[in-house]
Amino acid sequence: MNYFIPNIPFFSPEGRIYTVEYALEEVAKASPIVAILAKDGIVIAAELEGTEPLSTRRGEVDHFFRVDPDNSCAITGKMTDAYKLVSAMISYSHRHRKNYGELIPTERLVELICNKKQSYTMYIGKRPFAISVIYIGWDMENGWQLFQSDPSGNYSGWKTVCIGRNAKEAQDYLNKNLIGKPLPSIDTALEMSMKALKVAMGNTKMNGTNVQMVKIQRKNNITDYKIWGESQIPVLWDKYCANT
Repeated sequence: MNYFIPNIPFFSPEGRIYTVEYALEEVAKASPIVAILAKDGIVIAAELEGTEPLSTRRGEVDHFFRVDPDNSCAITGKMTDAYKLVSAMISYSHRHRKNYGELIPTERLVELICNKKQSYTMYIGKRPFAISVIYIGWDMENGWQLFQSDPSGNYSGWKTVCIGRNAKEAQDYLNKNLIGKPLPSIDTALEMSMKALKVAMGNTKMNGTNVQMVKIQRKNNITDYKIWGESQIPVLWDKYCANT
């Protein structure tokens, strides 16, 4: 007879939690995303998988979410988990703005979300969020910030970060070209993000339906989000990646 076995956070002999390991495996197979911190903003490049030719769902960037005017995130992995976590981010942001009359600082938002993610690794009947998250934000105290967290709830700050499939290869490419150098301009960051995404995507050619590009900058004291359309992605590909 088969019995239902609750989701128990077992430890492996090496001291790891099995359910976290399974969640990390899910992330390692998911769409690659690259984020680069520039002197004057942040660039996000992501692969959009599974887009069918007759699909009408292309208007919004599916891996990119705006939380409030100054904070946003890019997520890969099990996207149904992502929607639940984004909803929590928006709730935390609204609550902070209501209580303090200001937008929530980026790292405070990251701390709250990562505490929630970590709690899901501790209790019977729950499982970790099978997603990796890149947090993008700007605040008066610290300027532009880029953080990343994994299913365990650990997080760290980055100048460049890659998540998803072939993330190590893409990160190695960025390390080779950016370590020891000052923060790039936004245009250089755009070029490097596309080239790093190309490394992660392998032989898959970028086009308007399978790649998402977002540029985030401050304009007139407002965080401005530019999302490239379908017709613009092939132009960027030809400009930066056609001969590489």
